[in-house]
Amino acid sequence: MKKRLKHVKQDWKARKFILRENSPHLYYCKGSKESKLSGSIPLENCTVTEMDDKPTSDDTRSSVKKHINCNRFSLTTAAGERVVMAAPTPEDRSSWLKEIRKAIEEATLS
Repeated sequence: MKKRLKHVKQDWKARKFILRENSPHLYYCKGSKESKLSGSIPLENCTVTEMDDKPTSDDTRSSVKKHINCNRFSLTTAAGERVVMAAPTPEDRSSWLKEIRKAIEEATLS
């Protein structure tokens, strides 16, 4: 998946995300092929939202940049931090949304 940096709205970086069973965090690595964890996002009381990904007809960006604006979703932590992510395909986004929502529910109930 890709993650957008907070301070630069158009700069996307590839990240490897890991959702572990029975863990209240979404872990990530700096690169998509890395194995060393760089950090985590606490899932307790988070909200996850599917974002509109329909490019407009007057969108003149390259096809790569148009793709980045597809399959997006955002995760907002209990502290108000918002992380925007983009999955490679609509199916991947649906799968991630389902699993993250399940993990949020489990983290919030525990």
